[in-house]
This record gives sequence, structure tokens and C-alpha cells, in this order.
Amino acid sequence: MEQNKKALLTEQANKIAEVVKVLRTQFGEDFEDEVNYLEIVKKELEEVSAK
Repeated sequence: MEQNKKALLTEQANKIAEVVKVLRTQFGEDFEDEVNYLEIVKKELEEVSAK
């Protein structure tokens, strides 16, 4: 069960990375505040899933 939680967290971090990529590609600096927030969330998810 614990492994499933870690896998889900990792999957969510990967999805956020894809969203960030699309935001940067499509909208550039217009969404930089949102991108920065998503980067923080992604980093936190990666850290939690690594534990």
C-alpha cells in the first residue's frame, strides 16, 4: 500500500511537470507565477514520494 502511495505521488509530480511544460510553451512569461507555484508543489511531491 505504501508503495502505491509513493507511485501515485510520483505520477502526480510527473503530470505537474507536463503542465508546467505546456504553460511555458504556450504562454511564456504570462503564467510564470503559476508555474513557480506548480514547481514548488512538484518538488514537495517528489520529496514526499522519496521518503
